[in-house]
Amino acid sequence: MTELYIRRLAVVMGMALLVGEVFRRWNTTSAWTFWMAHTFVAAPLLYGAWLQSRDRAKGLSVLAAAWGFSAGILTQALSLLVEASSWTGPRRRPA
Repeated sequence: MTELYIRRLAVVMGMALLVGEVFRRWNTTSAWTFWMAHTFVAAPLLYGAWLQSRDRAKGLSVLAAAWGFSAGILTQALSLLVEASSWTGPRRRPA
């Protein structure tokens, strides 16, 4: 993959996370900590993409770290979602 492709993908992913989180939480009254998680994932991606356009060496390092961080956080979120969807609730003992 080229550096330009990686930078553009980081911008698209970061913006999609921010916009998607706004639409997802638009009419909810949940705490701000719930929607801040995706902001903490999107911010390093956008910063890394911006920095790579200014300073190639530092930008690639920050962008690699941002992709690793986002992969870890989003994998955890996916596993929690799968676990929550497969939970059937408390089971009763047979009489």
